[in-house]
Amino acid sequence: MFGIPDAYHIGKVADVRWGRVLSEWEMSRAKKRKFSGIVKELKVEYVVNSSEIPACVTEELNVSAVQFLSVRVEKISAASFVCEILQKLIKTLCVIRVYDDSNEAFSFALKRLSKTDLENIVVQEGFISGPFRSGSGCVESQLVEKYCSWDTVVNRTNLYSWYVELMVKAYIMSHRGEWSRMEELLSSKVWFNTDDVLVLFAVLRELSQLTKERCNVVRIGDTVRVNGELKKVFEMLGRCLYK
Repeated sequence: MFGIPDAYHIGKVADVRWGRVLSEWEMSRAKKRKFSGIVKELKVEYVVNSSEIPACVTEELNVSAVQFLSVRVEKISAASFVCEILQKLIKTLCVIRVYDDSNEAFSFALKRLSKTDLENIVVQEGFISGPFRSGSGCVESQLVEKYCSWDTVVNRTNLYSWYVELMVKAYIMSHRGEWSRMEELLSSKVWFNTDDVLVLFAVLRELSQLTKERCNVVRIGDTVRVNGELKKVFEMLGRCLYK
């Protein structure tokens, strides 16, 4: 998974009594039963600590490790439901690979410390990539190997910056059809500055929203407005290529 070195490999199947774990997250019994029925196996694949990439500790962040989990489900369509629960339960930044017999998806989420209780976290925003066809032959797997592997992520300032780069690159791979030059972003210099990457992520999210809106507009006036906003977004993305 992402070419993480064996030194960080855990490979431990979680012997989890779901009822006990899920009791920490307030939801209905029906949802707890649904979750327990969907998840066939949960494994902690890797835990990347600060031995090579420094931790990031600020008033809002305490990132001393990043976890990589794999979750086997019956159908990949359950990925969104499963990852929403796990990302809120797991306090560290984590990448969750959800897979079934033929497809896989990856979940990312940015988290910060709660201002009222430093023992808890708040999920700020996240997304699920894919789903993609499983296997090294698909385009997405090739892009991950080229731009998101351990040796090709460029920003190793700290674990937070490293995770943000992984997340936003994965987002680009999932939405590369929304702009003709999307893949050029993967090899740009924007990745050396985490603040710039977060700005890029916000612009990409706006692009996705406008793309969906353009598909649903009916009135000519709305079409003109959306196309005008898209033009501004494309200009901002173009500037990111030359950071």
